[in-house]
Amino acid sequence: SMWPASLYHYRKLIGLVGVFSMLLGCASSPGHETFKAEGFRIALPKPGTRVVVRGNHLEAVNQAIPWLNDHQLLVVNRWVDKDLTIPKTARGEKTELQPQVQDVAHKVGATLVVFVHADETLLDRTNPKNGEHHSMKMMGVEVQGINVETGEMAFGAMAWNSEPLVASKRVVQDLTVLALEKSWKESEIAPPQQEVTPE
Repeated sequence: SMWPASLYHYRKLIGLVGVFSMLLGCASSPGHETFKAEGFRIALPKPGTRVVVRGNHLEAVNQAIPWLNDHQLLVVNRWVDKDLTIPKTARGEKTELQPQVQDVAHKVGATLVVFVHADETLLDRTNPKNGEHHSMKMMGVEVQGINVETGEMAFGAMAWNSEPLVASKRVVQDLTVLALEKSWKESEIAPPQQEVTPE
């Protein structure tokens, strides 16, 4: 199918792109044209759905909440844990939510958990022209919306920068919004007849 079994190969892709950029030594200060995203949605939550947001990065979580609220969802609980890992769920698979996540969701009447996970890979590099040292990063933000009762993924997306950049709060915020928008767009689901099966 057109959608990879999981978002995880994008993580590998981010690492590879980083290696290639280092080899080419092209440290630039990129604009948004270097941001990429892939996403899908299976079922958009109904307006008024109560949502718990969990993430590993404060800026990403703080950016996701108003976005979700603007899209008629009601964020009733948020949690930031820098050690958070998100469920390794492929599209169409069910996931076991941690008991503590389910407990919180049930207490606040939430039927959807949105995970927001920011990933960064540090690339230390020296500018060959002037010998200056730069800490550049490859950044990625992954979002997953998971139904509390069924464990099914409602939507998911990954956004990342395809060229190393100087990491900032703004980059994390922009990637978070890009991932959420990508997962929300209906056009991302291709009709079955257009699916291409790799040889």
